[in-house]
Amino acid sequence: MGKKSFAENMAKFSQVFDPIFQIDAEISHHERQIKKLEERRREEINRQNLNKAKA
Repeated sequence: MGKKSFAENMAKFSQVFDPIFQIDAEISHHERQIKKLEERRREEINRQNLNKAKA
């Protein structure tokens, strides 16, 4: 049995890590969405607090 070629090693690496990288990308995407939602929530709380203060 000979040594695996660089291409074979890269194919194995890709097979193992591509799903992990894809999941990491999804996590990053959702983290950005969460930050946007948290900001909208803060803005809504501030808006409601201003409305209460005016009333």
